[in-house]
Amino acid sequence: MAPNIHGKKHLCSSCNSVDRLSPGFRGIVSFIAGGYGVRRKLKRIGITPGSKVEIISGDRHKILKTETGEYEIRYGLSRKIFLRLEGHLKIRCLSLCSEGDRVKIRQVCGSGFFLRRLREMGFISGSELEIVRYAPLKDPLELRISGYHVSLRVNEADNILVEDIE
Repeated sequence: MAPNIHGKKHLCSSCNSVDRLSPGFRGIVSFIAGGYGVRRKLKRIGITPGSKVEIISGDRHKILKTETGEYEIRYGLSRKIFLRLEGHLKIRCLSLCSEGDRVKIRQVCGSGFFLRRLREMGFISGSELEIVRYAPLKDPLELRISGYHVSLRVNEADNILVEDIE
């Protein structure tokens, strides 16, 4: 199980909750984290495990395109929908990278002080970085970005989506 930005665990490290993704991402719903009411509400608009979804727009409230139409999903509900990405198979959380990997930042998730602090350290979309090493107990990890070394906790690295450099 891999942690997500809300401190909870989800079942698949290759899945991302809709609230973490930018417009343009599309994928297949792998699971819905919620009770009967949440699943019933989403089923009415065509969002069930196995259905295809594309994120059209939105920051806190997402507009999702499904096979039955386009729907606005509020933040609380978007946190419960997990997608397996299509066409972005090389995208993963920074915390899932191995030592020596060179990657490019695709998106930094989060808000407020945390997001501002990461941006000040150079964690912006398009920046390239290298995973230098993990500490003996796998937390924190040392990164080389913009010519200097930075240490991040693994739970902070979960908020950074990266893609392999081709």
